[in-house]
Amino acid sequence: MSKEAAQDTYEGYRVVVRLRDHQIRAVAKGETVADSRHVLVMSETHLPDVYYFPRADVRTDLLTPATLVTNCPFKGNANYWSLNISDTLIANAAWSYEDVLDETRIIKDYLGFDRHAMDSWCRDDAVLDSQPRSS
Repeated sequence: MSKEAAQDTYEGYRVVVRLRDHQIRAVAKGETVADSRHVLVMSETHLPDVYYFPRADVRTDLLTPATLVTNCPFKGNANYWSLNISDTLIANAAWSYEDVLDETRIIKDYLGFDRHAMDSWCRDDAVLDSQPRSS
């Protein structure tokens, strides 16, 4: 689908990705799952913002590939990952776009996390009420 066709089909829909200059940490079951100063925040119309972490800053040893695959006309197919922490499985807690579309290619090699799968989110050591904030 061309960029022009996507704009015609989804008039008024926007996807904006910004680099954050804060340290962001995601914690589940007492384990730091991701911790980075190179986090991207994706703002998408009608959806809460999502943090995307570089793979190098994610505890991939806690991730197991899941069977879920979803499609977004702006990003492509998302492959999901479940978290395995302390004998607890948190299904479909993270996702990645392995063949990301041109419009959002900046998130290639990054992992997004379900904001509800984490017990806490921290920004520069301050605990956030929820994940994430646009500001």
